[in-house]
Amino acid sequence: MTISGGEPFMQAAACAQLAQTAQSMGKSVYVYTGYTIEELLAERKPEYMSLLQATDILVDGMYDKAKTSLDLLFKGSANQRFVNAAQSIESNCAVCVDEKELQP
Repeated sequence: MTISGGEPFMQAAACAQLAQTAQSMGKSVYVYTGYTIEELLAERKPEYMSLLQATDILVDGMYDKAKTSLDLLFKGSANQRFVNAAQSIESNCAVCVDEKELQP
């Protein structure tokens, strides 16, 4: 399941409930955000953490039109990253995933 903008973290509690339900059904959850994982971890708001805990892959970073490429897989601009949310929470820093490891 994909959760994208508006900004999911502006309604993090509701998105977390949706993501938790999807995961309980065996679904993977991707969340697209303009924030970076570093910004979200620094805030440590409970609702942010709930959504992060229910996220498999976080696609973070603002869309940058100057870095747009149609060759990118599952993201709009080259500055955006695929982040393993659970590992990032555990290590308190970004743990990126290579796009080759993602399922189409």
